[in-house]
Amino acid sequence: MPDETRAPAPAVTRAIGILALLAESESPALSLSDLARGLGIAKSSCANLCQALEDGDMIRRVPGGFSLGRRTAEIGGAYALQFNQVREFFPVISASPVLRRELVQIAMLDGAQALY
Repeated sequence: MPDETRAPAPAVTRAIGILALLAESESPALSLSDLARGLGIAKSSCANLCQALEDGDMIRRVPGGFSLGRRTAEIGGAYALQFNQVREFFPVISASPVLRRELVQIAMLDGAQALY
């Protein structure tokens, strides 16, 4: 019987973990040791993952280790352009047994004004 808790692509899962550690860090950079420790993997494995992420501009070398790279901002911007908060609003409300029975409004800021 296969292990259902095993990630289908462990390297991808670990690479996502590196990006998450960098995104959540209060420090401007994390060292290779910090990243390896945070993921619970060997430094050599972490170095290979970091090299691949760096090659794709997902992370960059900075004094003190690594930080998020330019490509992460580009992907975030593309997501923001594709995201329609009105379209996303309805499934979230419908999925909540509590909110489904309430009057829920969506508002967007337009400068200092709220648009409902």
